[in-house]
Amino acid sequence: MCCVVCLVHPSKVSEMPPSHQKRTRGAGDTKLRTVPSVRQGPLPSRKAHLYLSDLTAPHVLSFNNLLDYGLFSVVSSLPARNMNLASGDRLSFWLEDPEIKSPSVSAANSKEGRLLPAECRERGETYGGELSVIIARRINDDEPIRTRHILGLVPIMLRSSRCHLANMSPSELVGVGEEALECGGYFIVNGVEKIIRMLQIPKRNYPMAITRGAYTKRGNLYTDKGVMIRCVREMDASSTTLTLHYLSDGSVTVRFAVKKQEFFLPVVILLKALLPCTDREVFERILGGDVSNTHLSDRLLLLLFRAKSYGRVLLSQQTALAYLGERFRLVLPDLPPDCSDAEAGSALIAEYVLVHIDPLAVRDKFNLLILMLRKLYAFVAGSVWDDNADSLAHQEVLLGGTLLQVFLKEKLSEFLAVSLASNSLLVYCFVFAVACIPFYLNLTSFFTPPVHARTPFISFPGH
Repeated sequence: MCCVVCLVHPSKVSEMPPSHQKRTRGAGDTKLRTVPSVRQGPLPSRKAHLYLSDLTAPHVLSFNNLLDYGLFSVVSSLPARNMNLASGDRLSFWLEDPEIKSPSVSAANSKEGRLLPAECRERGETYGGELSVIIARRINDDEPIRTRHILGLVPIMLRSSRCHLANMSPSELVGVGEEALECGGYFIVNGVEKIIRMLQIPKRNYPMAITRGAYTKRGNLYTDKGVMIRCVREMDASSTTLTLHYLSDGSVTVRFAVKKQEFFLPVVILLKALLPCTDREVFERILGGDVSNTHLSDRLLLLLFRAKSYGRVLLSQQTALAYLGERFRLVLPDLPPDCSDAEAGSALIAEYVLVHIDPLAVRDKFNLLILMLRKLYAFVAGSVWDDNADSLAHQEVLLGGTLLQVFLKEKLSEFLAVSLASNSLLVYCFVFAVACIPFYLNLTSFFTPPVHARTPFISFPGH
């Protein structure tokens, strides 16, 4: 446990409760001995305040990016939902214009509309702002009807652009009950100060050759060799991971996740679904003109030979897409009701396979998958070394604002899915009017245990 020095203006000492004004008698006089949360002396300079603010700037800027750009990107990336009503009409609905307000209280409860962090600490409340969106709905081809609804409360990071402390000077911070050197970067949830720490995650958009013993538990023929790539969408920073697994018989399977469910797919089916190509073209592209590499050519022949067991599935690109769409339709809730199997397969590839590449650039996805296959076979042959996942060169840092942005996208997508699953206009209107997602309850799962101090940089070790 650490004891922290909190800075309070000397004029505020006389206003403190008697229990906080500890006195000691010296030789002939009585002087005020400050408790750890009080000190006498001049306020720190603005320069010192800016110096400490630089330490938390990455967290604050990440949250500001969520407020100013990220949330709009999230809503823009969510497709419109469509369903057929009992009357035979077609209902479409989507989200527009998200907004997170600054923390406030109702005029009936306070003369001042602002909700300050000090009040939240004392009353055990969450320092958060209302999240609202415009819900647009349209029946058939009529003009859309737009209404704004409040979805819940989102915790606001201190010193961010929506925080009331954002542009306050040290003297102004003391006037509202904060420390003069308050630098922010954390949240107040139910009166407790909490933070989202930086997370080390695999480097984005880079295929890494990995040896992992857990891969052998995927099946009887699975080896510990694989090539993994973490793909990040530029629009909303959401990510998916795609892994190529090498099997002991020379074949390769693709592993990816859809709605938190893992699926395995023969890589040849995915290649045929991306582009209209023959087995000879696949063989030559992976071989890359290295005809003397018998290790690679033998395994490619086995790979293509085993794919023949799927029969008519691999006759053309459309049959491969229809094969994927038929089997994954049930786990793709965003599809319109009249979508064909081939269109469902295209939607699967666009949303969950190499998502950092533009959905229309299927040739680029095909080329990257060929590159990953070449690296996997070279890795198995010992031509290349495995990539050290613990090396800083293969890692990046995930900040709290980006993490919350991905979380909000997931919850907003679930929010729309609830109305789609209801298949009823009455239930649809009720769900949106009541706003069934209590965001602030779900967001608390991301926070670490309470921060022991409002400014963790000034502390006494050993206490």
